[in-house]
Amino acid sequence: MNLEKIFKNTILLYLLSEIIAITLSHTLEKNILGQFLYNLDQESDFSLISSFDESMIILVFALLLVIAMIFNLISLFFLYTFKPFGKKLFMISFIFIMFIILLVGGGISSGPMYILDSIGFLLEGIIICFLFFTPIKEKFN
Repeated sequence: MNLEKIFKNTILLYLLSEIIAITLSHTLEKNILGQFLYNLDQESDFSLISSFDESMIILVFALLLVIAMIFNLISLFFLYTFKPFGKKLFMISFIFIMFIILLVGGGISSGPMYILDSIGFLLEGIIICFLFFTPIKEKFN
C-alpha cells in the first residue's frame, strides 16, 4: 500500500475519532457514567490550578484548549495536503494541548470515552512518527 495513502487515511481516522469523542463527551457521557459518577466528576478537582479556586482561570484554560483544538483541526488539513506549515502547526498544537491537559488535570470517564481517548493519542503518535521517521517527512520540507 502507498505510504501517502496510509498517512492520509490515518489523518482521516484521527479526525473521525476526535469528532466521535467530542460528540460522545457532550451527549452520552452522563448516561454512560450514571448520575452519581457524573456528579462526582463535576465535584472532583484533580488540577494543578485548584489552589486559585477561580472560575475565570478555568474558563481561560477551557478557551485556550478550544483554540488549540481548532488549530489542531486546521493543521490536519495542512497535513492532508502536505503543506510544510501543517507539520509545525500540528506539533505546536499537540504540545500546547498536552500542556493544557497537564494543568487542568484528569477526570472520571467511561469505558468508551477512555477507549476513544486512547485511540486518539495512539493516532497522534502514529502521525508524529510519519512526520519525523518515514519518507513522508520529505514532503514537508
